[in-house]
Amino acid sequence: MGNGLNTFFWSDIWFNDTPLKTQFPNMYSMSRFPNTKVADNWVEDEWQVEFKRSLTPTKYDDLLTLLSLLQSCHLTPLDDAIDWALEKNKSYSIKSLYSCLTDRGVRIRSSDSE
Repeated sequence: MGNGLNTFFWSDIWFNDTPLKTQFPNMYSMSRFPNTKVADNWVEDEWQVEFKRSLTPTKYDDLLTLLSLLQSCHLTPLDDAIDWALEKNKSYSIKSLYSCLTDRGVRIRSSDSE
């Protein structure tokens, strides 16, 4: 994560391995701005998330969990960067995409030697 200007807070995978809307579906459904960018939720060096209505005690606990998890993530002045999960070096390659699309990334040993 860089400055958060090009990354969607709820729908992009920028924290952990799944989007926040998947990790916290109740929070997402109540979000006042579901298409907000990460940078929009980082206000004066603190995470802030706005909701359509007041939270129930249970949902407030969910919010505290979310904010607690996000405490380890801070934005920087650098641009956001994309990591390609299909390559160990995190760089996009047509080969890795083709492999994933054609055989779901499973390699058959006999075809490697051809």
